Amino acid sequence: MELLLLDIGTHAPDMPSMEQLFTDACGQRGFGCTAVRELEAGLALLDCRDFDVVCVAAVGLADEALVKAFDRVGARATALVLVLETPAVLEVLGQERCEAVSDFLFAPLSATFLAVRLALMAQRWRGDALQQALLRALPDMMYRVGRDGIYRGVYGPEDDVLATARADVVGAAVRAVLPLEPARQMLATIVSAIDSGTLGYLEYECPQPDGVHHYEARVARCSTDEAVVLTRDVTNRRRAEGQIRAAAKAKQAFASRVLSIQEAERQHLSRELHDSIGQLVLVHRMDAEWLAQKAEHGAAREAAERLCGELDNTLHLVRTLAMDLRPPAIDDLGIDSALETLCADIGRRSGIRCQFSGDPGLHGLGSDVGVALYRIAQEALSNAVRHAECQVIEVEIGHSDAGVELSITDDGRGIPPAQLMDPTSFGLVGMRERAELLGGCVTIHTSPRDGTCIRATVPIQHERTNALSQRSHRGEDER
Repeated sequence: MELLLLDIGTHAPDMPSMEQLFTDACGQRGFGCTAVRELEAGLALLDCRDFDVVCVAAVGLADEALVKAFDRVGARATALVLVLETPAVLEVLGQERCEAVSDFLFAPLSATFLAVRLALMAQRWRGDALQQALLRALPDMMYRVGRDGIYRGVYGPEDDVLATARADVVGAAVRAVLPLEPARQMLATIVSAIDSGTLGYLEYECPQPDGVHHYEARVARCSTDEAVVLTRDVTNRRRAEGQIRAAAKAKQAFASRVLSIQEAERQHLSRELHDSIGQLVLVHRMDAEWLAQKAEHGAAREAAERLCGELDNTLHLVRTLAMDLRPPAIDDLGIDSALETLCADIGRRSGIRCQFSGDPGLHGLGSDVGVALYRIAQEALSNAVRHAECQVIEVEIGHSDAGVELSITDDGRGIPPAQLMDPTSFGLVGMRERAELLGGCVTIHTSPRDGTCIRATVPIQHERTNALSQRSHRGEDER
């Protein structure tokens, strides 16, 4: 600690020298001490050097000279200590000046007593300096507010977040600084924090010259009649969150539109395969059969019969492709029948026992929800057949409190944890995205011992929203 002693008082012949007292006391504590006898010399030092504490020894100084010296030194000193002859002199300084003094010492003094007081002063000064440094470093505004709603202190960045000037806040009421409703909420939070001793939290809005700002406030009790309010301007964060939500919504709408177009294309291709190519292959199959019947036994008849077999295989392949692209049962009979047919087909192809449990009440389910659930089931069944090494797959669909719920459960070896979170696992990602586009979700529970359960839940109310969206898209396409 660096101390400046302004020894501007008068001394009785039997009093020890103030310079000697302070030099000895500072030496005992390892403090630096600079002493001057002239006020002007001391003021010049304060203008060119930083001192932690300024001690003004004013013993015997006239009242008018004391007040004048105090005002000049106090304006420059960070921490001010007065050495006076008697406490009666405090009446001369007045209450406001006395409150600005860090400590008072009264003559006569001893070096030992002075050393102890200087040590206590240094300890307090370090604490005050740390507190001031922390207050200056605060990224947010901090306020001391009384139970009566009066601001008692303002700390934090220089670029005040309040429209009201910082100097005008201290001594003002919360109702005079904040709008009516935020002020009411702030006062209630302050009183609650003081009474309960728990941390209070508040979000509010406040108009500023550049628009409405959003704030978060944390309120903590610091005494029986005062609380500390830490306020953070979260306007930029809220705006960024809004932009992110808008971008996510636009992305979701785009993805939904892409899926709708894809399903329309699949439906068109499925119809063309079944109605055009399928019919053409069927005609050729009939011609080949006629040739086989007319040909005599021999190479020609055998070739015609082989051609019939190949055309049967081609016709079966065309129908399978058409079914995979867009099962007619989804549109004609509903998701319940489509899933039952899918399970039967998967069981026949793979040899795995694929059991289905449906709900006839889902026949009127919207096509968008039905298609999404069918695609999720299609992907989950395909994964189980290829990777799970299972013996039984159970598929169940029905109503739940959250909407429509589809579950696909197998008794296989489960899915590795790393694969569940792998963004390149496009099958799992695709299932989740299809459900999320409809406002639903997909959950996956898996273990090597219990197999895998994939559960997709889609809210029913999405159907109306999607129907309106489809009509809007059709209007846009027509335009």
